Amino acid sequence: MPDLNGSTTTLHWIDLATNKTIQLTRPFWGIHDHQ
Repeated sequence: MPDLNGSTTTLHWIDLATNKTIQLTRPFWGIHDHQ
């Protein structure tokens, strides 16, 4: 399953990008920061 490794990398990159966005919207998310 070569796609598994690629998907994991993509999801990790999206998670980092989302993390930056969450830091900007942290007052709105609060506890929902780490779902």
